[in-house]
Amino acid sequence: MTRLLLAVALALGPGWARAQDAGPADAPDAPLDPSAPPDPEELPAGAPPPTGAELTPLEQALTEGYADRPEDEPPGSLLGGMLALVPGFFVHGLGHFYTGEEKTALQLLLTEVAAVGLIVGGVVLGNATQDSGEVGGARRALIHAGGFLFVGSWLADVLGALKGAESFPDDSSRVEGSTFSLAYRFTSDPLTPFRHHLVTQLSLDAGLVYVVPQVDLEADLAERTYQVDVGARVWRGRNKHNELAVGARLRRVEMPDFYVATEQYEGYVRWKLDLGQFVRSLRNFYVVNRVGVGRYGALIADDDQLPGFFSGSEYGFPFLVLESGIELNTGPRTHFGLRFIQDPTHDVAPASKESGLLEAGLVHSYSDDLDIEFSLVGGDGWAVWLGTGFGL
Repeated sequence: MTRLLLAVALALGPGWARAQDAGPADAPDAPLDPSAPPDPEELPAGAPPPTGAELTPLEQALTEGYADRPEDEPPGSLLGGMLALVPGFFVHGLGHFYTGEEKTALQLLLTEVAAVGLIVGGVVLGNATQDSGEVGGARRALIHAGGFLFVGSWLADVLGALKGAESFPDDSSRVEGSTFSLAYRFTSDPLTPFRHHLVTQLSLDAGLVYVVPQVDLEADLAERTYQVDVGARVWRGRNKHNELAVGARLRRVEMPDFYVATEQYEGYVRWKLDLGQFVRSLRNFYVVNRVGVGRYGALIADDDQLPGFFSGSEYGFPFLVLESGIELNTGPRTHFGLRFIQDPTHDVAPASKESGLLEAGLVHSYSDDLDIEFSLVGGDGWAVWLGTGFGL
């Protein structure tokens, strides 16, 4: 009998014999529960200990320091931007009111009211004095300031509502240092036949003071322009892009084929300010302004020679320059500017006596020492500037 049992065991194999010896305590394991944590003894060597159930993506983000958007910093709104664009043109601040920024909306509405008041004041002053020369400058300044505030507060409402509380990219324009620029300029103006120009400019900026000489040569040397800007910054904020500067500009234009030259002398004040200090949704959104007064004179030679420098003008008149605009970065290295210019001495004539010029410009910092520059000016004619700037 013993021999029979031994023969059966050998036929079934050694695994059956071991299972019989192990007994019920070592029976095959039950199916695994997928929600149960793994056995620490079965983890690979060096693996972190189990932490229980897996975290959701939000829980994981919170453990890594993610913070919800503050309630007082609303996101952008397409509908809010559309409200600011169309009905908001007449009632500024509608876009911000829709996004929940009532304080900013009120500021924009009050700015619109002030703008309309300045425009009306300029018109009334002109009508009361028959646009006499004595108050012509004041009338133009009032209307210019009012128009700039009106358009600026409207654009601020549109952009701020669309973008939300997130700031614009940091300003990439240079705040100091020397650069050399080489540019091609094309001008189409019905008042002059000169079209193609080569421009060289050297900007020497020490932070507190700056000197910017420029030479503009027409392709056939039929027109030669020499200009120099000299100025000093009398105030600068912690953000160096916020500044107030005073300066002087001297400019001479020679037309040797006609033995004529013009000279102008101008003193000016210019400033640049980040609106984000007042409107949170407009951080790194800058307003720029330049106001200048000067005298323009024409010099005509009695012989076949150009008049000498500072030889005195036979015909001259005083002039007022008003420039207002905005600047912001459209990307980490691309800086955009838009200006409305009223300057009777500009190379491009305005569309009418009461209007001015519109200038749009882009500066892309290809590298720390190389800029690509483009600008377009439109009025009665138009002009294009395409150049490169090299850091020195």
